[in-house]
Amino acid sequence: VMIFSETLSRSRPLLESGNALLLTCDADIKDEQVRLLGQIIEPLDDKLASRLAELNVHIDAAAPVQRLHDLMQVEGQGAVKVSVFAHMDDGQVAEIALKGRWSLSPAAIAAIRSTPGVIRIAER
Repeated sequence: VMIFSETLSRSRPLLESGNALLLTCDADIKDEQVRLLGQIIEPLDDKLASRLAELNVHIDAAAPVQRLHDLMQVEGQGAVKVSVFAHMDDGQVAEIALKGRWSLSPAAIAAIRSTPGVIRIAER
């Protein structure tokens, strides 16, 4: 990917080790080779978070509830509807739609996913 100095200058604050980035590029085929010209550099987390409308968290224990609460308090209000599906020992599932809408970064979603007692997460 070739990126001109103007684009690099605009994006300099993002260009740090460990930052996941989304590049918007123009593609050109010349002499049977694809050449990419980077036009826009954006934080990947921002783009992913803006596409998430609903998060369904499936749990089989009470422990993840506090962790979910703590993460949501840190992340704050946003655009994501969050529902918790509690799987009971007798096979029943209780759906709890949380009040309001929340902001959940990919890092917060990863933290929820890795919490003991979380069976799975469905993002929509």
